[in-house]
Amino acid sequence: RTLCETGWASRADSLYTFRTAYPVEVQSLETLSDDGDGKARGYLCSIKRFDFIITLCATEHVLSNAVSLSNMLQGKNVDLIEAAKEASVVINVMKVERDDPAVWKELYEGGKRLAADVDIEPRILRTAGHQQHRVNIPAETPEMYWQRAVYFPLVDHLVQELTDRLLSQEDCFLGQYLVPAKLNAFNSGVQGKPYKTYKTNLLEKKDFDNEILRWQTKWSHSTEEKPVALTETLQHANPDLYPNVVTIITILLTMPVSTATPESRVKTYLRSAMKTERLSALTLMHAYRDMPIDVEALIRKFCANKNRRLAFKFL
Repeated sequence: RTLCETGWASRADSLYTFRTAYPVEVQSLETLSDDGDGKARGYLCSIKRFDFIITLCATEHVLSNAVSLSNMLQGKNVDLIEAAKEASVVINVMKVERDDPAVWKELYEGGKRLAADVDIEPRILRTAGHQQHRVNIPAETPEMYWQRAVYFPLVDHLVQELTDRLLSQEDCFLGQYLVPAKLNAFNSGVQGKPYKTYKTNLLEKKDFDNEILRWQTKWSHSTEEKPVALTETLQHANPDLYPNVVTIITILLTMPVSTATPESRVKTYLRSAMKTERLSALTLMHAYRDMPIDVEALIRKFCANKNRRLAFKFL
């Protein structure tokens, strides 16, 4: 499996596969190294170390807690409110495991067994008093050292990222209750939070409350099928009659997403190793493929961009 640079689910699966097949990978690299493969020798030196092994085990375990949440966030019709609730659950699980010595004990013993398969002894990295960038963490045993140097910082970082990206934006996501299928949940206790969040883009509070009342009344007496997605809701909202509703729905639709249809169409399994710059360029070309392009003007700009060995001539 390839290691995705951004997808947590793919990263966790890749790490699980790598950890499971670790002894076989070491043996394969040793065989290639003995045959004179310099690149294999370099890879072997990188992975045949205890710091690599224990980091692999800790990272794979911590990221596995967020796989379901990651898959949920990559859905086309993701429920942001439900995602924020699930993020809170994942955060609580990570905090409980962080404070449970038995969890780290099991991870460390698993790392020791994996290291023993390739004849590697647990050890602490060399400390240096004058090097500030070295992991100079005081510890009496290797188990305590790697818990403080790897496990605690990793869990704390992931918890902070989930909090900043999802939990801190939870009030923004409450605007999703304006979708007619979920409008019953947009009560007086919820109504003030999205208004406070989007206040700079909305009308006065009194006008906002009146508009929400009309919006709720409209759909409570409507016989047509209620929209269940933000895009469908925007199509049914008249901007002249419901400007605040349109504004909130538009902001929610334009929030950065974790995946997009053009990206999934461009980056197939045949292009799994594509870098970010090329992926972004191809995605833009796919998204705006219907836009007319002056090919001759594009070629002229390409030719004049810098001195090229080929001489281009135009009729």
